[in-house]
This record gives sequence, C-alpha cells and structure tokens, in this order.
Amino acid sequence: MTIDANGQPSALYDNSGDGVTIDGLTITGVGGSDTGGTAPLVSQGGPVVARNCTIVGNDASNPDGNVAGAILAEGGPVQVEHRTITDNTASGDRGGVFGSDTAGAILSERGPISVTGSTISRNTATSETSRSGGGVHSEGGNVSITDTTVDHNDATPGPGELSAGGSLDLSGFRGRSPQAARGS
Repeated sequence: MTIDANGQPSALYDNSGDGVTIDGLTITGVGGSDTGGTAPLVSQGGPVVARNCTIVGNDASNPDGNVAGAILAEGGPVQVEHRTITDNTASGDRGGVFGSDTAGAILSERGPISVTGSTISRNTATSETSRSGGGVHSEGGNVSITDTTVDHNDATPGPGELSAGGSLDLSGFRGRSPQAARGS
C-alpha cells in the first residue's frame, strides 16, 4: 500500500501519544511546511514501530519546530526493522534559546532509536542555526544500529550520518565512516 501525501506536511500524525505501528507501507509525496512537528510520520510522545516499509522522496520543512525527512518521534521510542529510507530532505530553523532539531531521516526527542536490517541513504537535513543529523539524529536517547547500511546522508550543520545524544551501538554498521557525534 502506498500513501502519497500530495504535498501535505505529514502523511501520518499521532497527536494522542498512543503511538504508531506501520507494516508494509510506502510513504511518499510529503512537502510543504507546518509550524508543529513535521515529517512523513509524526508521533507526539508514543512509540513508533515501522516494519517492511519504504519512505522515499519526501521534502519536509518547518520554520518553527522539529522536522524529519521520514520519522519524527517527540519523546517515544523508535523501532525500525527491514525498512528503506532514501532520498528525503528536511529543512528547518527556529532561532532563539532552544532552536529546533532537523534530521534527514529519523529524529527522536529523548526516546531511544533501534534500527535493524535497514537502509538509510541519500537523506539531507539543513538548518541555519539548529542541530541536525543527516541520517539519524537523537536528542538524548540511545541509538542502536544493527545490520544496517547508513550512507551518503548529509547535514548542515551537524554530522552527516549519525548524531546520538545517548550511547551509540553500531553492531553490523555498513557504509561510510559513521561520522557520529555524541552529546549533540
């Protein structure tokens, strides 16, 4: 099944904190801008589980808040299994004291991220003053990447592939040098 967002700022949005589980979906066509959290898949506080899915060709932007090219989890854990996340872009900027966070693929605010048997490639995050991660960006949660290819992701400013606020486990990491940064 394919969800084409037709230029909307999100395709699936959980505002209840209950979380989202998806299996066997393709999500594409996200575009435009929003002032809340923006991404093809957004969860406000609940867990995100994504299996056997493809998130491709999205262009998310947000001038006032957090933004991700594939998954934005505001506090809950993220679990990704056997998934392809490619060719997505995220751009955002919020000045001031707190700023915002931007990730080309996966952004988690305080929750752990686990990625297994997946590909995260050719995603881009840009921001003029905020924190960014091209592939995976974690604000405080632990990151575990297992049997996964993470390569050719880019972020300005920030590390290209991975940015982990907590511990970083790269068991079976495949790709270019992870260019990982801790304590982002």
